[in-house]
Amino acid sequence: MQQSIVLLRPPYDFVRSISFWRRSTGELCEHWADGVYRRTLLLNKIPVMLTLHNVGTMEAPAVAIELDGRQPTEEEVTHVEPQVRQLLGDNLDLREFYAAVAHDPVLVSLTQQFYGVRAPLWERSVGPLSVSKSAYPSPIG
Repeated sequence: MQQSIVLLRPPYDFVRSISFWRRSTGELCEHWADGVYRRTLLLNKIPVMLTLHNVGTMEAPAVAIELDGRQPTEEEVTHVEPQVRQLLGDNLDLREFYAAVAHDPVLVSLTQQFYGVRAPLWERSVGPLSVSKSAYPSPIG
């Protein structure tokens, strides 16, 4: 079966973004290891394990999706894709931001240092819809 792929807005550094999130949140319903990001979320009011693998590049970013360790159906991808985009901050156009701060010596150095890194937006919007930390144990041991 062919992988379910979500194409993202460039630039996007999947590894550095997710690694940054791991240091910045105490979320029990997510796990990052060996280049794979896992998180519980609700699909039709049922908790499922979302797994994301980086299959793109910085300038052509893309992630492969699995749900509960299997390829999702087209209907499931349609339901989950907006949540994945929100989770990964795909609504942000970093190129517009980079252009706006191109002449600021402090900000331009930071954009070079953190090129393609996006801030975690999940908990502010979609997180409250996901599985509660207190209701379920960590999905990964």
